[in-house]
Amino acid sequence: MEQTTSEERLPFPTSLLLPPRSGEEDPRVPARVEVRIEAEALAEFREAERGERPWDLAAFFPLALLVHVLDAKPEFDRLYAPDLLPHLELFPHQREVLRRAVWEMGGRALLADEVGLGKTIEAGLILVEYLSRGLAENVLILVPASLALQWQRELAEKFSLYFPIAAKPHTLEHEPRFIASLDFAKRSPYREILLARTFDLVVVDEAHKLKNPKTLAYRFVAALRKTFLLLLTATPLHNHPRELASLVRLLRPGHEISAELERAAARRGKRPLPDVQPASVERQEGMLSVPKGARSGAEGSDSAVAEVRERLHEVMIRSRRREVGIELPPRRVVTVPIHLSREEREFYEAVSAFIRKEYARRGKSAALPLILMQRQLTSSRVAVYTSLLRLYRKYPDDPALQEEILSLYEMGRSIPHDYKQDALIALLRGMPEDEKVVVFSEFHGSVHALVKRLKDEGIPAVLYRGGFGRSKKDYMRELFATRVRVLAATEAGAEGLNLQFARHVVNYDLPWNPMRLEQRIGRVHRLGQTEPVQVYNLVTQDTVEAEVLALLYEKLGTIHALLGLDEDVLGRGVGTRFERHLFDVLVGSRSAQERHVRLAHLAALLEQLAEGAEGAGAEKTS
Repeated sequence: MEQTTSEERLPFPTSLLLPPRSGEEDPRVPARVEVRIEAEALAEFREAERGERPWDLAAFFPLALLVHVLDAKPEFDRLYAPDLLPHLELFPHQREVLRRAVWEMGGRALLADEVGLGKTIEAGLILVEYLSRGLAENVLILVPASLALQWQRELAEKFSLYFPIAAKPHTLEHEPRFIASLDFAKRSPYREILLARTFDLVVVDEAHKLKNPKTLAYRFVAALRKTFLLLLTATPLHNHPRELASLVRLLRPGHEISAELERAAARRGKRPLPDVQPASVERQEGMLSVPKGARSGAEGSDSAVAEVRERLHEVMIRSRRREVGIELPPRRVVTVPIHLSREEREFYEAVSAFIRKEYARRGKSAALPLILMQRQLTSSRVAVYTSLLRLYRKYPDDPALQEEILSLYEMGRSIPHDYKQDALIALLRGMPEDEKVVVFSEFHGSVHALVKRLKDEGIPAVLYRGGFGRSKKDYMRELFATRVRVLAATEAGAEGLNLQFARHVVNYDLPWNPMRLEQRIGRVHRLGQTEPVQVYNLVTQDTVEAEVLALLYEKLGTIHALLGLDEDVLGRGVGTRFERHLFDVLVGSRSAQERHVRLAHLAALLEQLAEGAEGAGAEKTS
């Protein structure tokens, strides 16, 4: 045996920072590892280095070094973060996420827990683990602008870490660790500053926004020089394998899982949800069985992803409430029926007839604005006015259409009262005045009108919607937490917001995608909530909204079971295509009887997906 001399140093470190021995306090005690190599092996390495021999022999040297390190320190896989954070109550699933992300995935992982299970805590644990090992000196956290202060606050309160929020080039250039809005960071000149740096760890919150590799945000994150990468999302990613492949490619560039997902996407194609055409409505009335065509279509849509689901275990960690055994306080859901006045009913019928006529006239190419208007119709007249005005401006060369639109607009404006707003005010006055209430709507017009009406009634309320700057959103949230009783929010505005200090949620309108309803409720019903959560769904009777609730939500047990168990059930079959399909059922049906049968078949199809998901989950845990 021959020990290397200073003149014959190998291009591998002979001194490493190792975990502490038992009883040592400093988590980074330098320990020297002596590497002894046989003279013949050293000669072979030198020949390979000079190009006289193949390089395959050189591959044994780092492996030999790793063996020496592991032999010198049997406790190498000890995790520090839990011991360094004794004040933080950790759940078993969070410890498991830390272990898997650090040791199995090498610090490059997709954290995709269900809403409210503490992904921010998990990312913070991984951050502390790498900080304690001296492996995360330069850290970049990319978040939506509205969540920057929330991240800063949680890192300070739970982990005693101060991360400045980048607003100027100086922070980007000189701060070792900071938080930045993704929209801010991806633009010039900030983009160029960040791309010139090297980061040990990059964390991206709401990472489902990176599903399209053609976007500037995706290309920016891909181009960042980084060692470790954490992607956080609560949005199910089973809708299309190509979207998941894009995120996997960020974590593992060139990895075969990405290629497998791409092949699965090619096999799956862009097949829409099966349309159940009631060829003989009279014969099928009341049936809830799924036709063969619908069943095979659903299975085909899901099988492509199922082929690579097990492989995703290598890059994705997804915890579900039913699997981790976390008992949140109970939630109670109440449907509040809304009865329209005679004038409101006439306006609803007139606009619905207009939508049906335009859909029949223009076809699926005009579906999106008509879908929006149909959904707005059971939210508020103010929201409908926005769509009518947009449609009026879109067809300046069609005076007959413009005249019809103006007539509908004037009809709505002449109605003196809003009975849905009245119902909300009565509901609020029946609650204890010291309890916080979050009111959700899909539409800006609705939340604006609500806040104005609530203030007129002497009920303190603030508006929280997409489009507000970070500072304004932070101010509104602080007002709600400390001084104001009601927060009226859009879904986009409240994305990622933690509001567990409130316990009442009012769904002023219902999304056609039931998965999004859970994301609303999850703002309040999440880890940290200590009180039972009360959910109120305001549903306008004898409308499309009521039919959707009865045949999709209640039939599936969405409100009680599905939404609390596994939103993946609808994540695989529900999305933009689902909303278009549902719109075609609601508006394209030739009669109320046909519409009812088609809705029943659609509900049965989703119920079958739910049963399949529960069966798969039971098989996985058995």
